[in-house]
Amino acid sequence: MAFSPDGRAVATTQVDFQGKVPAPVYVVERDLAGGAAPRRYLLPRERALGRVAYTPDGRRLLGTGYGPNLYVWDRGRPEPAHVLSSPAGSTLDGIAASPEGRRAAVAVRDLRHVQVWDLETGRSLGIRAAHGGDAKDVAFRPDGRLVASVGRDGVIRYWDPSADPESRVLRGYSRGVLGLAIGVDGTLISSEWQEPGEPGRIVGRAQAWEPPTGWRRWRLERELGGTFSPIAVGRDGRIALGGGESPITWLDAATGVTAGDLGPRGRVTIAAMALSPDGALAATAEFAGQVVTLWDLPAGREARRLVGHSGSIHTLAFHPDGRRLASGDESGELRFWDLDGGRAPRLLESRGIWGAVVDLRFTRDGRLVAADARPAVTVRDPDSSAEPLVLRGVAPGVSCLAIDPSETRVATGGLDGRIQIWDLGTGQELVSLRAHRGPITCLAFLPDGLGLASGSLDGTIQVRDARPVVRPGDQLPPLGPIPPDPHDEGFPADPFAP
Repeated sequence: MAFSPDGRAVATTQVDFQGKVPAPVYVVERDLAGGAAPRRYLLPRERALGRVAYTPDGRRLLGTGYGPNLYVWDRGRPEPAHVLSSPAGSTLDGIAASPEGRRAAVAVRDLRHVQVWDLETGRSLGIRAAHGGDAKDVAFRPDGRLVASVGRDGVIRYWDPSADPESRVLRGYSRGVLGLAIGVDGTLISSEWQEPGEPGRIVGRAQAWEPPTGWRRWRLERELGGTFSPIAVGRDGRIALGGGESPITWLDAATGVTAGDLGPRGRVTIAAMALSPDGALAATAEFAGQVVTLWDLPAGREARRLVGHSGSIHTLAFHPDGRRLASGDESGELRFWDLDGGRAPRLLESRGIWGAVVDLRFTRDGRLVAADARPAVTVRDPDSSAEPLVLRGVAPGVSCLAIDPSETRVATGGLDGRIQIWDLGTGQELVSLRAHRGPITCLAFLPDGLGLASGSLDGTIQVRDARPVVRPGDQLPPLGPIPPDPHDEGFPADPFAP
């Protein structure tokens, strides 16, 4: 039930059981003064009751049944002006219209997200606010600058609807994205590969993007036998690409111009690469290789090799002190190397690890986050025998990790195209959504932690809203000044002003 904005009418949903099979479903609008006959608005595809709402300008009625359709009527006209459909088989729940009456947001219950529509054109404006449980209700803030939704997971999600509600998709690939990194100035660096159509010909690319606009700064393209894969950012801001025509290729971050190669020339595919925090060392492992190669970066030469793995090495990560290195392989071995003393590597106990180790990340305080393909994600102190924290409910086929700059959350990407975000302290899942049509190969948080970039073998990079969720009782952060009502001379001081 809903009252009209002027308070003169009320709208309710009604099923007509007068002998018709199936019984038709209507929204019925009644004049509260009793001077006009009730007006009926038919929901032609529905068999059960749903929700009803007015737009704030009073021009339109919105209604749902028990299905995927949002009906939009111009008041006084019984046939809907638009029937806006979410994916087949879904069910809509809460609905809300924006203050100016041009947009509507609906909670798509079983798909756990919110869909936004343009009521003038009937065009979808995108999907946002993924929840860990059924999406239940949605509301616009009175100034129209904030939309909030609540789900059965007990989480409130919010965003600015004036921005494009779709994640930004950066295109320009033929086959797949293999690596992502964030430059010192916030630029997003990607690596990918394509086959131009000639048998045996493979082209490797590196590209630099500005995440807010999707504008591409530069592109480097080489014909390769081995492709660029991992990417890292050096202490001096240069970009390190693993693989191609040498183990490491250095690029100027501003222009993409090659700034030097490290290692012997020859086509090589690097499966894993890491740079030490002090910029003194690099570690690489070749595809299907069981040996870690350490490189002296100031001298520009190979320093030593680390031998001990029994399976192909998939991932490498330096400890924050720069003197130790973690490595993981396809057999599930997780090794911790002391690079100063030359002691044999310590094989970390595989508690919580049941499959190939696919990605490793250290936090600044030395916690090691490890992902394996069975799937599981563990958080452990490599210097302690304490039980690791195990993140429960990781989607099958986890393939990559990223830790946000505040080190309070970790994101995981999967072979099924799913992204999940977790609380790094408690192990609680915060967000789960299907982001790509192909396997996700790499993730990177933007420097402010508010955006998350993902690369996939579907050939796209997506940059999506990754602002922390808000739970009941939490205070929403300031979103900037709210413009005063020009008709209210006594408008109070803006509580959100900086």
